[in-house]
Amino acid sequence: MKNYRQLIHEDIRNLGIADNFLGEECLYLALDILKDNPMRLCCISKSMYFDMADAMDTTTICIERNLRTFIAKLWKTDNHRYLDKIAGRHLVSKPTNKAFLDMMRLYWCEGDEDEE
Repeated sequence: MKNYRQLIHEDIRNLGIADNFLGEECLYLALDILKDNPMRLCCISKSMYFDMADAMDTTTICIERNLRTFIAKLWKTDNHRYLDKIAGRHLVSKPTNKAFLDMMRLYWCEGDEDEE
């Protein structure tokens, strides 16, 4: 069975987004952190970004920017169905990093517990 990383990767490729966005790797790392401790989302810039920056050997500013750029790229696709599907509703504006990570966590991490 495919894990959530593979499924997200396939969905993103199907939207026409190239492999060269570091934000996708940031997303996977964030989901791994949130899967273990969802409460870390409440202090995203003071908690998660530091650990993510250490793991990726970069700065917190780069982590935040890479996620923001990745979300913007997803938002600019002609088809918002993927984000609407993840959100469970029609989105009228681009989600913030925190909102996007929470949507992804709820959809991909919380949803797969039923299958285990």
